[in-house]
Amino acid sequence: MLITIWQLEAVRRANRLSPLMFPGFILLLGQVIGLGVLAPLYALLHYVLSPIEVFSARDRRLTNLRYTRAIPLAMLAFFVPLYGTYFHPSPTVRQVCLYIWQ
Repeated sequence: MLITIWQLEAVRRANRLSPLMFPGFILLLGQVIGLGVLAPLYALLHYVLSPIEVFSARDRRLTNLRYTRAIPLAMLAFFVPLYGTYFHPSPTVRQVCLYIWQ
């Protein structure tokens, strides 16, 4: 869910041309440094770089709807192999699902 929120915030027009546009880079750093360290830093960065004045215009809240509609499909593609690693009865298929998920 955290990744989904960060992706939605990345495509918000108010966050255009800011480091918040690149959640993939932040998640990559999260793999190296740790997400427990990076998530609070992201929240602080979002608080500092997104003052309420930026969201005052009506169109600044909007996102690109094509991208926003694609996020649930991307999350589904992320979670289907993950559930296969936990719940499939065959150990071989679980290993393949784990390989695909990673």
